[in-house]
Amino acid sequence: TILDNINEIIYRVRIDAETLEQTLEFVSAQSTRITGYRPEEFLQDAGLWFRRVHSEDTEASIRATEAIIHSRTSGTRVYRLLPRDRDEYIWIEDKMVPETDRSGRVVGCWGVARDITERRNAEEQLRMKEEAISSSLNAIMITDLEGVISYVNASFFKMWKYLSAGDVLNRSFLDFWRNQDGAKDVMKRLRERGHWRGELTGLRKDGSPFEVQLMANVVADAEGRPHHLMASCIDITESKQTERA
Repeated sequence: TILDNINEIIYRVRIDAETLEQTLEFVSAQSTRITGYRPEEFLQDAGLWFRRVHSEDTEASIRATEAIIHSRTSGTRVYRLLPRDRDEYIWIEDKMVPETDRSGRVVGCWGVARDITERRNAEEQLRMKEEAISSSLNAIMITDLEGVISYVNASFFKMWKYLSAGDVLNRSFLDFWRNQDGAKDVMKRLRERGHWRGELTGLRKDGSPFEVQLMANVVADAEGRPHHLMASCIDITESKQTERA
């Protein structure tokens, strides 16, 4: 059937309009692939699905279900579920759409549940990378391929003595170095080689110079095409002064 070729689990719950008691009356075949349980197992054991939900997510899922029913509007629940014969939970995105009778009472819900584990894992990895960048002691700059700045972390503000993102974002990478020609050469070599490492003299907001060790590279997208530039900067002013002493 058409439902068997859909990657999500389609289900229907009948709801008693007076008591709001819920009875699962249909589950599509994809439940076997996603959860390891056949549709008839869920139909025969009313509590099976919720017993597989992570204990930390059960209460929130119940509250979300009650809100959907009482508001008579569709809603989405996100929770972890433990498939049969698995040691690791998967993430489920579960959208419910209530049905009402002529008097407006909710008499059932159709639902679509999908496995979003890969997406959640990718989001978590991205969050961890973003956290690592934002909390790095090195000043981090991200620009487009033309050198227009789209992101700097907290260490950049501290190193360059800027207070507001509005003073930095959408400006050119070149604006923050005393030697513009040297900074232009960095951009040129990045486009040619994909990476650059060396020393430049930075220019703080108050115009004072400081010595920087710069490591920059081109970051590609999923298809391998150059997407943006990332630079990591270390203030080496003290070490350079020691060398000259």
